[in-house]
Amino acid sequence: HTNTNRYTAVGVLGYLYREGGTCGDILDNFENDDVMINVGRLALAITLGLSYPLLVLPCRDALYRLIMMLKHDMSTPSIPDMSSPSFTRLQALEEEAQEEDVMERRSRPLLEESTSVSIDARRLGMSLKLRTIIAFSVVSTALVAACLLPGIIVVWSFMGSSVSVLIAFIFPSLMYLKITWKRKMHLDRVLSATLLVFSILVMIGSTFEA
Repeated sequence: HTNTNRYTAVGVLGYLYREGGTCGDILDNFENDDVMINVGRLALAITLGLSYPLLVLPCRDALYRLIMMLKHDMSTPSIPDMSSPSFTRLQALEEEAQEEDVMERRSRPLLEESTSVSIDARRLGMSLKLRTIIAFSVVSTALVAACLLPGIIVVWSFMGSSVSVLIAFIFPSLMYLKITWKRKMHLDRVLSATLLVFSILVMIGSTFEA
């Protein structure tokens, strides 16, 4: 809450400083010879530069996991489930079946018994060549986008109106409807379907406006 309050205060005060003339990057509203603002610009550049690898590495691993999913037939029980959200340990199907008792199965009423297993990221066996190619592709794509787009406000506008809505509302609704598809219709499914339709309309409208 403290960070949220700080961001809100900076955003509101920055807008009140220039109101309708506020730039997408609030630092652009100040002169280039302003010492304090230049310190802020330098600090922001360092922060973004050092945090960039933290964004590239998960993206690289996710792309590799997607490649592995496309490469293997995930319907085969012997193939590890690369889409498992835990993605932290490797378990055999037989061990999972033996360890789970009836009460543990009842604690997950929405999900059917699955043949998927978790898999340790260190056992994926990603070669240095493939790791380099994927990382280079991610960095190159970001570089080209940064050179072609007129400003960061364009990225924030489209990401906020499309991807954010997908992750926060559309995907969860679809997942819930998927795992309850064969079950009897109930209020939660109706609300989930309503949220799905409303979110799609909001995403289309927001993206069009952006």
